[in-house]
Amino acid sequence: MNLYNMGYGDTHMALTPEQMGDAIIRNLPEKTGRSLEEWVEFVKKNGPADKKEQVKWLKEKHELGSVQAALVAGRACRPAGWKPKSDDELLSGQFSGEKGKMRPVYDALVEKIRSLGDDVEITPRKSMVSFICGKQFGKAVVSTKNRIDLGLKLPGTPYTDRLVGH
Repeated sequence: MNLYNMGYGDTHMALTPEQMGDAIIRNLPEKTGRSLEEWVEFVKKNGPADKKEQVKWLKEKHELGSVQAALVAGRACRPAGWKPKSDDELLSGQFSGEKGKMRPVYDALVEKIRSLGDDVEITPRKSMVSFICGKQFGKAVVSTKNRIDLGLKLPGTPYTDRLVGH
């Protein structure tokens, strides 16, 4: 398993993707005059059909920021009945094929991470797993059939042969 320091200096702690998305959704009415649901309905009724064109249209015609426009277009393009994948489905995708032999290593890592406290969240995504305690402090990525990369925020920790900066 390779370790790398996710960086961000000594004082910056990045929000998780969910926290960023929640903040954007929460701030949409104040910043744009419409809620996410209102924007989605507006795009479905008045906007282009293609997601890429929706983003461009929202940015150019309605002055949404890039992230706001991508969020709205992404939601507007979801098919009826769409539901997010379960954690098990996400992990199955990451450990498919030859990468499956890394699952015991991942399971041991998760057991260790869970031992840090009840407030630690382990959040699988499509291509990685986030470790969160209020804010994301680490992530695991199944890089190859023989390697899991573990990224940790370790402010002020010097790099070594096994701990590299990114």
